[in-house]
Amino acid sequence: MSQNAEGKNFFVLIFKSVILSVLITLLSVIVFAFIVKRAGLTTTVIKSVNQFIKTVSVFVGCFFVIKGRLGVVKGAVSGALYALIIAFLFFLFSKTSYPTFSLAIEVAFCLIIGAISGVVAVNKKN
Repeated sequence: MSQNAEGKNFFVLIFKSVILSVLITLLSVIVFAFIVKRAGLTTTVIKSVNQFIKTVSVFVGCFFVIKGRLGVVKGAVSGALYALIIAFLFFLFSKTSYPTFSLAIEVAFCLIIGAISGVVAVNKKN
């Protein structure tokens, strides 16, 4: 594969991974919102479940899309971009923003989850 094609493939895989992760998150949050409305869950439970949703979304998005070399890099970039996109969507819907420190922690967390998932994805047996 040529250098240019490999670079293009790198960004295509990241794009697909991020899109899949965001779609999983949006669907999960919609389902969870119905559960919260019915069950009247506490803020602590809601925050924990939201973090779980983000973790699973990043992991699944990377696991099923990323392949080839540099899984750790592709996964890390996917996770970080996912966190930034989710923060932006949160801002659009709620008109409030993440505090800068919280956003940095969120990006770092998703970057780590993405890196781990990227490593697992490129080393899985087909």
